[in-house]
Amino acid sequence: MPIAPARFLPDARPDAGVLVCPIGYAPINGSATQYRIVEVNVTWAFAAADCNDDDDLGSAVSGRTHLVVVGDDAEKIALTNQFSGNTWVGLSDAEVEGTFQWVTNEPTNGYPVVGQQPPWDTGDPDGGTDENCVRFKNSFDFEDKRCTDTNSYVCECDRFAPR
Repeated sequence: MPIAPARFLPDARPDAGVLVCPIGYAPINGSATQYRIVEVNVTWAFAAADCNDDDDLGSAVSGRTHLVVVGDDAEKIALTNQFSGNTWVGLSDAEVEGTFQWVTNEPTNGYPVVGQQPPWDTGDPDGGTDENCVRFKNSFDFEDKRCTDTNSYVCECDRFAPR
């Protein structure tokens, strides 16, 4: 089911004002965050760069864009009902092997716990130094893969800037 186009949606924080995201971003199930689903297969680095530059429209946009940060099971379920197939998310252990970090400093309370099934696929993460980027697998569990693999991806617009 495609997401309905929307441009303005209040942020969840009462003092934050109105979140203005670039055209092409829309909320899912009434969320304060807005998303753009891209069903073109690219590397993780290309996906991250494409998402990051969406907010380069100056003062017209108050939201920050980046590869999606999945904060909890509810957001994971809402997202996975919007697309099919292997899809990059903004999680990797490229900086420090075995230490998975999201692309922003959005608080996720440690979600997803490394190795916990679900939300990780059985046996994942298992890639060692060869597999540093994370995607939703077809089963919608997290799986670490080579960053040079190509997958579709989800961008997110919220108040959190990319690192």
